[in-house]
Amino acid sequence: MKERLKTPIEQSRLKKQHNAIVSLLHNRATTAPLQHPTTLIDIGCGTGLVTTLLATQHPSAAHIYGIDLVPVPASTAALAATDPRLEFIQGDIRSLLASDPRLRPGSADFAFSRLLLYGMTDWPVYVASLFELVRPGGWAECQEFCDRFFYEAGAYGAGREVGGGDGGGGGGGGGGREGREEGEAVDVLDWEDWAWLRAYREGAAQKGLDLDCGMKVAGWMKDAGFVDVSAREYRMPYWRGAAEERGRPELKGVVELLVGDPDGMFYHAFPKTVEGLGLGREEMEELRRQMMQCLGEEKGKFQTYWVVTGRKPE
Repeated sequence: MKERLKTPIEQSRLKKQHNAIVSLLHNRATTAPLQHPTTLIDIGCGTGLVTTLLATQHPSAAHIYGIDLVPVPASTAALAATDPRLEFIQGDIRSLLASDPRLRPGSADFAFSRLLLYGMTDWPVYVASLFELVRPGGWAECQEFCDRFFYEAGAYGAGREVGGGDGGGGGGGGGGREGREEGEAVDVLDWEDWAWLRAYREGAAQKGLDLDCGMKVAGWMKDAGFVDVSAREYRMPYWRGAAEERGRPELKGVVELLVGDPDGMFYHAFPKTVEGLGLGREEMEELRRQMMQCLGEEKGKFQTYWVVTGRKPE
């Protein structure tokens, strides 16, 4: 997982992102059915928003750990200083699991992670490590973005050709879409005008990243040994009327986070993601121009956010 600079601008973006995701999940940050957990772990905790929320939601828990490559902001660290149950650990989870006694096998009631797709390079191994980390009866939850674009059936124009495939599938054990939202969708990954997306995904794959991880986590959980695996796909719309059409005004925050890439997340990530493809400066800028056009508002267009939970058998 790569380090992120926790500048005030980045902190503001992460807070906006957190609020949008909570709204998307019907005012929930996590969804696993926890009952009186003792130890909870937030992996890739960022600014610590979910970590501190877990501490508030579970006052009887003895230990709440937040883990990230870089320190949490000073304000979050100050909050932790007032709650002896709350502790932040700096480091890579993959090495910490082998060295930190606080993260011993079978010690956690709940292991949570969100949006590791731009840093995790070995998902099956990571998910298997979650299985080792939680106690029998404990839960793991992974929330991941799927970096594809979809159109609701019938929403795209008559002149638009869209590549086939339903975007389904999973890891070796199969994905699972039992919680999918209503309505048919068409994956536009292979649409000829989306050259920027093909380059973006190719560059990510070259770095060992899997931008389809969201739809595969359920399969990896089953392969690792988790039971009661549940996968739910949430649609993140790219048009401002979606909130009213769906009777969900809270989706406005999701739309504002995405349409036009207002915080420059894709814009700034694109050059670094495709840096190994040997693109010239003009070609790079043309692809980025196409990207910004595709990130604009368009009715029927959406991306997906996956929430997957699994229980370690007793």
